[in-house]
Amino acid sequence: MRAYHNTRESAWRTPFGAVPVGTEVTVALDVWDDPGASCVCRLWIDGRGETLLPMERQEKEDHLRFVCRIPAETPDIVWYSFLVTQSDGQVCRYGPAGNRVGGEGCLYAPESASFQLTVYVPRPLPEWYRT
Repeated sequence: MRAYHNTRESAWRTPFGAVPVGTEVTVALDVWDDPGASCVCRLWIDGRGETLLPMERQEKEDHLRFVCRIPAETPDIVWYSFLVTQSDGQVCRYGPAGNRVGGEGCLYAPESASFQLTVYVPRPLPEWYRT
């Protein structure tokens, strides 16, 4: 099985970068070579714990795409990864490669690091900064 997600490309994460409170972030994971696979998005927020978001399965010409929306309701650092259940029941985790928190990821069994999503409260720029 192969899989792909890249936090820096809009096909897999929109919008890019840190987001203001109230923004919904769409993330996607593409999976090849296992037509029976399923996927959930695992969120982790320190002090609150884990949330598993179901992902919508979309059949593409040569692969599956799993999509979900992450609600950015409070200012936090949201960590996310993907749990892929293969058709044989084995669960793999997809997270960032190496010691990174963004960019391209890779498959791990059973544990991985998580991608980082920063949610902030927008504040007006001070006048002195604008000039």
